[in-house]
Amino acid sequence: MARDGSVDVRDEAGPCPVCGAVEARPVLYGLPDVGIFDDLQRDAVFAGCTMPAVPHPYACAVCGSRWGA
Repeated sequence: MARDGSVDVRDEAGPCPVCGAVEARPVLYGLPDVGIFDDLQRDAVFAGCTMPAVPHPYACAVCGSRWGA
């Protein structure tokens, strides 16, 4: 947990179930505003505008695997 009380997504997600890396990124759905896209691109994974039947909230920055429910 960060000093401001927020939870780091890497702590919440745990290690990647495929490669074991601790480089989780949140998966975001929808069309991001152009003004924030560049800022968020390195910290999140954009999954497009269509929600899958089972959306996964985490993606590995190392291998690209997605997990969680």
